[in-house]
Amino acid sequence: MRRYFNILCLLSVFCLLMGSIGLAEEVGKKKLKEQMQRKLSNTQDLLEGIVMEDFEKIRKSANNLVDVCEVVGWTEEKTKGQFKDYDTHFHDLASELVALADARNLEGSQNKYNQVVMMCINCHQHVRDVEASEKYPGGTHKGEYLYEGKHIHSR
Repeated sequence: MRRYFNILCLLSVFCLLMGSIGLAEEVGKKKLKEQMQRKLSNTQDLLEGIVMEDFEKIRKSANNLVDVCEVVGWTEEKTKGQFKDYDTHFHDLASELVALADARNLEGSQNKYNQVVMMCINCHQHVRDVEASEKYPGGTHKGEYLYEGKHIHSR
């Protein structure tokens, strides 16, 4: 009888442990989604600032992007070490945008904005290819995309 009780206790602890791991993973996914939403929102605000030649809005949006980079969501194992590179480069671009806004350099801000957008696209493409390839059957491979069932070259 005692043996069955010990097994039952052990199974209970195991179930609790597995449940807490699942909960932690869900919290991490939610935090990551919020982080990506903040990046998107601030990038949209950045575009608005550039279009309106509002250097204060450019500076504020770029500063917010710098802050968002401080929250890391992807593990290096999942992205084969690439997320850190993308995140670092994104952070550097956002920092440069702050300096360009302070210098009231609209052309430079436009150029950096384009680089920020391309960094987002490249990182998301990498994640689709490496981390979530099972979600995108046929998806993106070496610069090729599916269009009406056929691979087309994009670069």
